[in-house]
Amino acid sequence: MADPTGEGPPMLPRNAVRAARVAMVGVALTIIETILTVADRESLRRRLLQHDPASDDVGMLADVAAVSGLLTGLAATVLWFRLIRTIRGGGNWSRATTWALLPTTGTLAVIAFAELSPVLDAVLAGVWGIVIVAVLVLLTIRVVARWT
Repeated sequence: MADPTGEGPPMLPRNAVRAARVAMVGVALTIIETILTVADRESLRRRLLQHDPASDDVGMLADVAAVSGLLTGLAATVLWFRLIRTIRGGGNWSRATTWALLPTTGTLAVIAFAELSPVLDAVLAGVWGIVIVAVLVLLTIRVVARWT
């Protein structure tokens, strides 16, 4: 849809603007989840010590979990901003992806902080990390294909 005056950039349809706003909610949720994951390192260390008091690797495991949470959060934030950029550029597929990823992000955030078990938390974080990496790879392939 073009600007009625013929000047300036084309106007986005309402559903594209709505999808971009939803993606901004995804950015906010992801940043909050990342901060809480990194801040929860000591709690995770205590839970791991309760589970296996004789383990010498508890500190390292908690550090690995915090770093992987930080990296996953950064990757997810990049994904959300990439989706926003694509939505504003008119990519219909990115609108559908946004509506699919937001409930997933919210659900995983709730499950991760329900403290069900350290193992389940790690598995869910790993699954989410794999999804993020897969989407980033697909987005990268799409961008590289445009350049060649």
